[in-house]
Parts: sequence; C-alpha cells; structure tokens
Amino acid sequence: MVVLTLGPISELNSDYSMDCYFRQYWRDERLKFTSSDSLKEIALNNLMLDMIWKPDTYFHNGKEYYVHTLTTANKLLRLSPNGDVTYSMRFTIRAQCPMKLTFYPADAQSCPLIIGSFAYQSHDLLYHWHKEGVKKENGLTMPQFELVSHPFRNFFAEFEVGFKRENYSMVRVDFQLQRRMGYFLLQIYLPCMLIVVLSWVSFWLNREATERLTLGITAFLTLATTNQDQKDILPKTSFPTALECASIIQFAAVHFFTKTGFEEINLPPETSTDTEDDWENVYSSEHDQTYGKMANSNHKFSNHIGAGVGGKYPNDKVANHTGSNHRDVRFKVRDDVEDYSSRAGKESGCQKFIYCITGNEEYRTELIKRGKHRGSSINSVSTLDRMSRIKSVYEYIIATTSANA
Repeated sequence: MVVLTLGPISELNSDYSMDCYFRQYWRDERLKFTSSDSLKEIALNNLMLDMIWKPDTYFHNGKEYYVHTLTTANKLLRLSPNGDVTYSMRFTIRAQCPMKLTFYPADAQSCPLIIGSFAYQSHDLLYHWHKEGVKKENGLTMPQFELVSHPFRNFFAEFEVGFKRENYSMVRVDFQLQRRMGYFLLQIYLPCMLIVVLSWVSFWLNREATERLTLGITAFLTLATTNQDQKDILPKTSFPTALECASIIQFAAVHFFTKTGFEEINLPPETSTDTEDDWENVYSSEHDQTYGKMANSNHKFSNHIGAGVGGKYPNDKVANHTGSNHRDVRFKVRDDVEDYSSRAGKESGCQKFIYCITGNEEYRTELIKRGKHRGSSINSVSTLDRMSRIKSVYEYIIATTSANA
C-alpha cells in the first residue's frame, strides 16, 4: 500500500479519508504458462478480472469506498509464468477512527485500517504484509496533523457466524497522528491568555467595587463563547474534561474561604448602664451660648480623642478624659477584639484545606465571626487578592506550559 494523501480527518464523525495505491499478490497454479525471451510477463486487460479468481478483500472498518476512473478505471493486472498475479488499483476510502479527545487539542490519535477476507476463513486464505507493506508518498503533509508513524502487522480475528465462531486472517495498519498546535495557539490560546491577563486587573480593585464584578463577568462570558465555538466541531462527549473539574473545585474553594462576613454588623446590645453622655462629648449649652467657642471646643475634643486612642487600656472597658471646658469624654474599647485578634488566623494551610473539603460548619461560623470583628475592614482588599496578584501569574504560566508539554 502506498498512501498518496491522508485527510480530511473529522473529529465530529470520528473518521478519516485516504487516497492510496492498493496492491495484492497471490498465486494461482491454474494460470501458469511457458515463458520466452520475448514474453516474461503478461499485462491483462481489466475485463479479465471477471474471468479469474481473486480474493474477496474488504475493509473491516470502512465507511465509503470508490475506485478512481479518471480517465479510465485505475486498475492494473499482470500475470507471471509461475502463476503469480499482481493486482493494483487506486481508490479513496473513508474509514472509522475511534478518537480519544480527553487532551484535545494537544492530543494524538491512532487511526486503523483493517483488511481481510469477507467469506474465506484462515484455513482457506491467509493475508500478510509484504516486507515494505505500507509506504507514504514523498511530501505527504496535512494542515492539522502530522503523520508520526504507520506500523503494520498481521493478526487473526474471531467472528461469530451463525451459532459458531470462525477464525479469519487479517492485516492492519495504524496511522499515528499528532495534532499541530499552530492554529489553536493563534485562534484560541493567545486570545484566552490575553483575556486572563486582563482579568488580573480585578486583584487591584476592592471586592465591593462594581467594576470588579463587570470585569469578571465579561472575561467569563468571553471565555465561555470561545469554548463553545470549539465544541461545535467536536462530538457531544459525556465525560468532563480536567479543565471543567478544576474550575468547579476552585470556584467552590474561593467561595468557601473568602465570601464570609459580608453582611451588616449587628453588635449585641451592651448591658452597661452608661448613658449617651458617656459615649460622646456633651458641651454646656450655657458655655457655648455665652462665649461662642464651639470650634475651639471641637478642636480640643479631637485632641482628647486622639490622645485617648493612642493610650492603652488593657483591662478597662470605659476610658475617661476630662477637659477644662466640657464634661467627661468617654468611649469604649472592647476587650474581645484584642483577645480575638491574638487567636485569629492560627490555622495552618493544611487545616484550612481539610475544613474546606469536609465542610466544617464550626470553622465556617468562626470565619463569619472574624469578618464581623474586622469591622470596617470587611470589604477592604483581601489577603487573597494581594497574594493572587503575584501567585496567579506564576501558576497560570506553569499550568499553560505543562499542558502544552
């Protein structure tokens, strides 16, 4: 067999087409003749094919087949003095190719072509390849695949005929194909890389910013559209890809660890008997009306507050500061905030991962409490965002390089 062209190869239909010269050799003792110096081989007309015996060769995994007839039937028949018959023809065949698309588009396919007899069993007819059974035409190229090798072999196969199994002699060639990545790099990978890099801008935005949500949704929809365009040329597979599994896990993990404590803070009512005057500065109305120095009092009040915040009250819940022109300035420092800050965030990364996988409800409740205790920093830039600004870049480069290796 001499392969002239190979392709097109259809992932949607799981088949491939091939144009080749197919030659068969057999010996028929009834066709012997006496040779001479002027007659060592006889070239017979194609019409003689209907008058001699020939093997009923068929293609086990073939779908369509036709012999070229331009400008005449492309067949050759020759007879040697010892009864050897050479039968050659050119045809195009479309054969089935079971494809594994798990690693698409960085995949490799093996497309077989199985040849044998339709009716004769192995004890009647044997098939075997010539020493150079399968060759390819020089300059054979394909736009999307590269023909790496084409190993061939002889084998026996059993088929159930009626109520018994019969043994048949067959030959087989496997076309080992490696997909070229040039098209996918230019049309899919590079655009998706640019979209992903653009989405990293969200790591520099606060989590409550509207622009962050819009940027994430736009990037997701663009990637989903690009992915859907490629699925239109692929069969509807029932198995999930590694990328889909990773996406589900990572979204669940990010939601579990970061989307906690995003509600309004409802502090429990204090049991203290302090009045409102204990929390804020209450100026003497008589003093304000007489001297009209509200601004000066406010300035002093601010200074007192600043001095009070700078001070340390490890055990007191209420701090007092007395000014010369106003009543006591009081504010409360919650001891549990300081105590809690010393306890929070001591879990190791392994413990956090185990809590996430097992869905530990106590740990989740603890995260919500931490979000409440952070107060005004609940919606600030998270530690995860700051880490992702650097970590995501390196992880994306490593993952992309490993997938294409």
